Amino acid sequence: MPSTRRRNSEKRALPSQRAPTALIIEDLPATPATLDWVFVSPALRFGAGMPGERLDRYRLGDDVAVQPEDGGAISAEDYALGFVDLIEKGDHHRAQVNVGH
Repeated sequence: MPSTRRRNSEKRALPSQRAPTALIIEDLPATPATLDWVFVSPALRFGAGMPGERLDRYRLGDDVAVQPEDGGAISAEDYALGFVDLIEKGDHHRAQVNVGH
């Protein structure tokens, strides 16, 4: 695993709002093969400032954000549904997954 010194020096080189996420995504593939992980990201339009309507459905993407088909945002409820389904199904291993409409 990366040393704290490496993380601190790299963090200074990255924009402050992206530093923690960028380091996590970069460092996860280097973890031991015995560590199973899934990094789940919401659609581009997600959060308290952009509430979406609950549709009881979602789409999965990879490390590229899922673009909303109708220009709308994914609701917290639909994001949670996708997140729980990812855990329960266990189909994704050592990968970044994006949840969106």
